[in-house]
Amino acid sequence: ATGSRFDNMDLDKISLVGNSMGGAMALRYAQQNPDRINKLMVMGSAGLGSMEDTYSKMPAIQLLLDLGKRMHGGITREGLQEFLQFLAYDPEQVTDEMLDERFEIAKLQPPRVFSTISIPDIRAEMQEISHLPLFVFWGRDDKAAPVQSGVELMDSFDRCRMLIFSQCGHWVQQEHCDAFNKACIEFMKEGL
Repeated sequence: ATGSRFDNMDLDKISLVGNSMGGAMALRYAQQNPDRINKLMVMGSAGLGSMEDTYSKMPAIQLLLDLGKRMHGGITREGLQEFLQFLAYDPEQVTDEMLDERFEIAKLQPPRVFSTISIPDIRAEMQEISHLPLFVFWGRDDKAAPVQSGVELMDSFDRCRMLIFSQCGHWVQQEHCDAFNKACIEFMKEGL
């Protein structure tokens, strides 16, 4: 579906940016369409390990699964607030506006999503896109995706840069917005 949207916009080459599952989606789309990709930027990306060996051990994933079970598979505003504040290094980063916006989206999800989360491992086909320029961003204090996954991702690309931010959880783009935006703009203009 994503490809047809790009076709409808008459875009030849695109650059993709994704956080968490969005990072995995960007990498997966690139694996399936390497000739359409200009550059990739991912932040705390999922998909870089197995659910059993990597993500199920992460405290944020454990909390999300627990919240899903406690709320019978659905999510409440209070449960979402607990989860989002857990993801951020500084819980004050989670504003009422952010919570309201994300809760509206969360309500659209089937209730079972929160208690049956599954993250596919997309590493096997990474060689298909190892030639693409990649910028990896990670929070050192990420409780959802291990920093080591980002380092391993960086090692599998020919042209890659990685920034690891201290005092940062799962949302580099939110928690260090100015530095993130500056780095992305520079990468888009000048590359690596």
